[in-house]
Amino acid sequence: MPGAGNSSAGNTDAGFGDINFAVIPGADVFRDPFSTKHLSSRRIDPKTRDYVINATGQILGMTRAQQFVELAMGTDKGSCVLSDVGQQLRRIQKITSNFVTQVTSEIRSALSEGVNEGLISITAITVLRTGTTGAYANIRWTDLTNFEENETNI
Repeated sequence: MPGAGNSSAGNTDAGFGDINFAVIPGADVFRDPFSTKHLSSRRIDPKTRDYVINATGQILGMTRAQQFVELAMGTDKGSCVLSDVGQQLRRIQKITSNFVTQVTSEIRSALSEGVNEGLISITAITVLRTGTTGAYANIRWTDLTNFEENETNI
């Protein structure tokens, strides 16, 4: 039943109608920007946190595991609809003697759902201090959907 899907409003992104008749924008959805493969999830730019669309309007993709890690590391726990998604690194206020242990524990906790689902495995977490008040973490992990090694810095 096409409903309003055949009307001019039904052919826009905000239109009405049967989803089976919807036009796919850009026609080549979830394409890997580095190859000709198609992937399972929308690509998220780690800096802007926006979905990535190339110059021709194609929606670019990333694997489900890559998107999971991006969302878990880029979201504060409790700040989205899924209350268990994310990390609590902002609650660490001081660099103390157990700082590295705290950061490592928070990262493992944030990624635990992906590990438990068999989506990723964590290879290594390295926490490095930058000056007296800063730090960053390098997370090496394996995408278990394609067995590719990945690296994420936060």
